[in-house]
Amino acid sequence: MKKCPSCENEIASDSSYCASCGHALPNSNSNIRNRGIDINDPNPPVGFVKSMIYKLVPGLDSSLYYKNLMGGCPACGEGKEINIESNSRILGSSAAPDYDMTCTRCGTKMQSDGRWMKVTESEEWLEGSLFSESETQLLSKYKRQGKDDKYEDRMSKISDKERSDEITDKSISIISRVYYYPIALVLFTAGIRGGGGAENVIFGTILAGFALPEVRTRLADWVGFSLPWSGKLVFAAVYGFLALLFFIALLIPS
Repeated sequence: MKKCPSCENEIASDSSYCASCGHALPNSNSNIRNRGIDINDPNPPVGFVKSMIYKLVPGLDSSLYYKNLMGGCPACGEGKEINIESNSRILGSSAAPDYDMTCTRCGTKMQSDGRWMKVTESEEWLEGSLFSESETQLLSKYKRQGKDDKYEDRMSKISDKERSDEITDKSISIISRVYYYPIALVLFTAGIRGGGGAENVIFGTILAGFALPEVRTRLADWVGFSLPWSGKLVFAAVYGFLALLFFIALLIPS
């Protein structure tokens, strides 16, 4: 026996719903769970080199890589019978892998929702939920292993996505400023001390301006396009190299 998470009425451990309040229970897919699903890790990690390539180059598709990120279906635990459709594009602006997942065993569908995976079609108690990849890995593993208590406990501790997004955005903003503000200062100073008149000052000011995160954000809003995260890495590397050259030039006596 166990308690219904909604009304705390005593119910049988294999019940699919509460007879008292009608609440659907997470083990309603137990008849699916135990029909030949591999309880071990069905999707071992992709090699380091391959994983880095798929992280850095949008547009490449690897079902094995994405299945490893998910771990399996959070509804029934299926790990292999999953269709993956990659939506990543070379000019996409998503900061996370962009893909859709369909479990062919129970019909659960999930799709990228910014940083998270959103359940778009599944059991009523799961539909609309947002999960991180680490959460789906644990949930699918517990389903495969029949650990209902751990599954329900993990479901009750799903992270607050709004709060997580706030913390991540603030962290990225701080790191970006710490990196780009000194670069902008070096480029602007080099433009002033370039000795080439107004042209150098204007050139240095423009370079420094594009280094400021606020300027790039407003420009992206204006044109309706921002760099994909791999493009931002390239941009950061180019600006870092330019700043190093200009800094060395400032140290050399004119």
